[in-house]
Order: sequence, then C-alpha cells, then structure tokens
Amino acid sequence: MLAPAALLCTTAIHGTIAGKVVDALTGRPVRGAVVSDGKLAATLTDRQGAFELEGLSGAAIDVIVQHPEYLIFAQPKVPVGTRVEIKLQPTSIQAEPIEIVETREEDLRPMLRAQAPFNFPFKFSFLHHGEVMKGLYRVCVAKDGHISLVAALEPAADADPYVKEGIAQGWEYKPLSKPACFTWRVTLRFNLKRSVIRPNTSVDQSVPLGPELQPK
Repeated sequence: MLAPAALLCTTAIHGTIAGKVVDALTGRPVRGAVVSDGKLAATLTDRQGAFELEGLSGAAIDVIVQHPEYLIFAQPKVPVGTRVEIKLQPTSIQAEPIEIVETREEDLRPMLRAQAPFNFPFKFSFLHHGEVMKGLYRVCVAKDGHISLVAALEPAADADPYVKEGIAQGWEYKPLSKPACFTWRVTLRFNLKRSVIRPNTSVDQSVPLGPELQPK
C-alpha cells in the first residue's frame, strides 16, 4: 500500500504546496520525480527531492507523483499552503537501485525505433486553425525501450492530451542499458491543409531541434 503524505507543518503559503519526495525503504531523496495536481500544475524534484507547486487555486488539491522506478503516488485533498513529505514505494522491493540517466533527446535518437505522428481530429485542427501551441514535456524511457512516463511541465494548451498520448503510444526505443529521461519542447502550428509539429530550438541543449512530425 502506498504511504500517505505526511504533513510536516501547516505554515500558510498561499497558492503553493511544497515538500520533499523520498524513497519509502531507504529514506533517500528521489530526484527527477514529477509532482503535479493532475491538471496544469507540475514540477520536478531536485537533487534533495524537494519540490514546490505554485499557482494553485482552491483550498485543497490532489497531489500525484510519478517516477519510472516507483509506483504512482496519489493523495487527494492535500490542503494548499502546507508542506508535505511523500514516500514512494519502489516498483519491486527486491530490485537493485537503478540509476536514471538524464540525457539529451538527440543522444537517444539513434536508439529510436518508432516515432509515430501525432493524430489530431479534423475538428480540432479546424477549431485551432492559425494557432500556435507550445509545450514542454518530461519523457522517460524504460530499459526495454518503451515510454514509461510522459508528464507535461508546460502543457501544450488544448493539444496536451494528444501530445501525451502520441508520445506514450507512438514512440519506442531499442533496449537501453539504463532507464533514461529527457526534456522535450514542442511547437504546434495548425492550418487546414497540414498541421506541422516542430520541436523548438533552445539554448538548453536538452531540448534540441528534432525531426519534423506530421500528424494525419
């Protein structure tokens, strides 16, 4: 059973939930976990396992934590303005600790087996004709090459569900020596003839220019 979030203090921080994510067995900080409210707010834990979710509304939110090597954690109705400690259960308590390699998308590209185009319904493209949508995603690949986690750090507006589904179901890599995670930035431009997806260039080399993708 997943351990509940332990409230460390109740100091009011308007519109924010902060805290720490640790391994339930060892007590060590969990770096690179995605903490979100299941909607728009999302962030990553740092080296110390610390996180801060900002811009929250309402008295309480659902807190969801995902990491490729741990069971998904979900705690409903966590009061906004509190600090919490979240203990993640490893997917297998018999397994040896597995290092998650933070890499660049371009370095993993030679291992890519499939990168299917994103599919948008025609009605969606029609409604968003002429619009540009941008998103930033955390993508993790398991040792078997399958996508183990897709989390929106900056959702691509209404296109977000199609982007996450497209990555999760349409991308596949050759087997890796270690699980790997990277950050992927995407820009979507819609027109009635063709919708073109171009990952943005960036000064951050972890989000390089990627291949052009064309949804059906």
